[in-house]
Amino acid sequence: LEEDGTVEFEPGPVPSVRLGNGLGASVIAANIPLGRSHQLWNEVSALLEDTDVLAPPALAGFVAWTLACGADPGPERILRAAQYANDSGTPSDALGFVRSVESAVRGQELVCEEVRALSALGEYQDAYAVLTQFEPGFDPNQRESWMNLMLHKAALLRSLPKLGDAQAVLDSAGARGDSTEAAAAVELARAELLMAEGDYALAVGPLRELAGRAGVSDRVRALASSAAAEALAVTVHAADALALIGEAQRFLQTPLPAPDQSVIVTRLVYALF
Repeated sequence: LEEDGTVEFEPGPVPSVRLGNGLGASVIAANIPLGRSHQLWNEVSALLEDTDVLAPPALAGFVAWTLACGADPGPERILRAAQYANDSGTPSDALGFVRSVESAVRGQELVCEEVRALSALGEYQDAYAVLTQFEPGFDPNQRESWMNLMLHKAALLRSLPKLGDAQAVLDSAGARGDSTEAAAAVELARAELLMAEGDYALAVGPLRELAGRAGVSDRVRALASSAAAEALAVTVHAADALALIGEAQRFLQTPLPAPDQSVIVTRLVYALF
């Protein structure tokens, strides 16, 4: 079956098998009567003692199937499915996962995924409305999700400047950025704000410093490198932009979530053009 391309096997601690053509799987699933689908779901659920061992794509599929059968996968599984959907570039799926949970019981991390999904879909007004609706209940002690929400808020205000001051949001986030990675993320956001306002020359220095900074993630260095290349190209330093792209090859080729890859590719194409 694998030689014929009918199925694909993946070895590892939890080996998996899937149909070779993803479209075929979707067509089959769509044509199974609801009653039979629910029966199959019951059989599979009885065998899956711990769905946490499932790979992210399989978990997202199982959560979608569970919701279609009218069952409750639980908030933790819904969160993981939404994170996978956003990371893989399917924000509409992520939004569906998030909104299967009543707003009254949505946790901070789930709100973050809702804001991510709406932002990726270009629904900036709706994303900002969701963020401000839940913001009074945000807990800064949940450091990672709180910081991500503040960075999303600043990014939204770049597009919706009449609704607030992005710089003030970054100042607040920077004051609470108690880790190297969080501080670097805030600095990157400040530089991106400068670029959004047309101050490319002012953004070059901070971005180049971030691109070469040891101790921060490859993700931040890749995003900073691509933004620095664009800023250099726009300010008529094409040779420096090309040199930076060459120096940053290792970071620029890092496997990253689809939204980050989209930003990096867009900036690099613009810089090279």
